[in-house]
Amino acid sequence: MTTVTAVILIDEASEQMRFLGVNLVERAALSARRAGITRIHIVGRTLPDGDLVWRLRRRGLVVTCAELKDGVFETAPQTGRLVVIPTDLIVEPRTRFTARISPTTDVPRLEREYLTRANGGDSEGFFTRIIRRFSIPLTRQLVRLPMTANQVTLAGFALSLLAGAAFSLGGYWWGIGGALLYYASMILDCSDGEVARAKLADSRLGAWLETVTDYLSYFAVLGGIVWGDAVVEGFCRHSQAALVAAPATLAIIAIVGYQRARVARANPGAFDDALAAQLGQGSGLQRFGVWGRQLIKRSFLAHLIVFQALIGFLPALLEIWAMGAVGALVIVLAIHTHLVNTVRVEPLTAA
Repeated sequence: MTTVTAVILIDEASEQMRFLGVNLVERAALSARRAGITRIHIVGRTLPDGDLVWRLRRRGLVVTCAELKDGVFETAPQTGRLVVIPTDLIVEPRTRFTARISPTTDVPRLEREYLTRANGGDSEGFFTRIIRRFSIPLTRQLVRLPMTANQVTLAGFALSLLAGAAFSLGGYWWGIGGALLYYASMILDCSDGEVARAKLADSRLGAWLETVTDYLSYFAVLGGIVWGDAVVEGFCRHSQAALVAAPATLAIIAIVGYQRARVARANPGAFDDALAAQLGQGSGLQRFGVWGRQLIKRSFLAHLIVFQALIGFLPALLEIWAMGAVGALVIVLAIHTHLVNTVRVEPLTAA
């Protein structure tokens, strides 16, 4: 097998500039890693700092450095094939986004466009696109902090738990506070994936962590609403609706979780998009499934909770939850289980 080495030519501009919090030299090396190239040869009139080399080696890259004198490599790999990776080219292969970066480039605009395209763009649901208006500006700040995507996920889950605790106290203003906390958790739920993709650090662990915390957040929040309603009204029809909704939701989680593990074990974070794309190419019933899936996502639930809290009728959400869970279970059994065998997900190449 031919050894491939990525050659990265650095200059003063590429050393100083960052895109979404990542140095352009480091981003070029990580992009090569995603393409399966593990040997990096960095060449410049000045050598990169030791911290950058150390970070790249921690990602499993074999890094060598050499000075560039009079336009000639002082040293270079003697075997295999050399591939030059430009530091000024930003690429998002999944959505075919490319852009050139220079000192005169409007970097903030390109960062927003990159994050929008990397997360599905106009193909995302209506309510998710609303939340992206808040999450993308937040993500542009988070990537400049020493904070990982998994830490953002856990922060969002903590807000979900606080929202559930607020709901459990009952009363109008606790409902408003819980709704705002849950909406904030949903913004972080979008930001965690954005941070991972921005830093070229998405992973199977991160995708599963996000999936598990998403599922748990449903029960934390809706369980808090049940408790708060029981405090105010006692056991009533809202509580009865929860007894229907909870097992239906557990069944959906079990089925979809099994499908995700079987079909997208190598890249669990791509399962939802791949399934939605496959549904969109199918029959009318399957295309209806694409629309129906939007109504069981956290982005829709976050907006519905805010609306119900504002009108002071939050417990009615439990009946909506029951009807939605039963309907979603029917969709999953009728469509997902039939179609899931045709879904193909590309393995995730960790950077």
